[in-house]
Amino acid sequence: MAIEYTVNFNADKNILYIKNGGRLNFQKASQYSTEATKLARQNNCNRYLIDHTDTLLEHGLYKLHTDGAALENFGFKNSDRVAIIISSESEGHSLNDKAINAAKWCSVKYFSVLNEAEEWLTNDKNYITDDSIGGNSIDS
Repeated sequence: MAIEYTVNFNADKNILYIKNGGRLNFQKASQYSTEATKLARQNNCNRYLIDHTDTLLEHGLYKLHTDGAALENFGFKNSDRVAIIISSESEGHSLNDKAINAAKWCSVKYFSVLNEAEEWLTNDKNYITDDSIGGNSIDS
């Protein structure tokens, strides 16, 4: 089976991009996260954009492996900023309170639009605020 993800570092924006496609499982999330955190650390980067717009969400958003324990196991640090993009038309899937609260250990936020996610990651005034830490909701 072909690997259906890409990991790229954008030096101009200082963002590590992960683009996932197809089905997602723990092993795949672990693999791309390990690659991403290694590449990010090599480039002194702590900003990640995980694009799940092409991910098949068979079991809902909670299967994105973005809770605090999973992110920590995958090598992310609590000082990292993680923007997660999901399609606003993901077959009726919505973020539930459990998924939102589980990711509060670091700065994680969900988006439905790429440029809004990039803006949040690169705008330092948003970094340490009550809205950015645990303020995980889909921005429209």
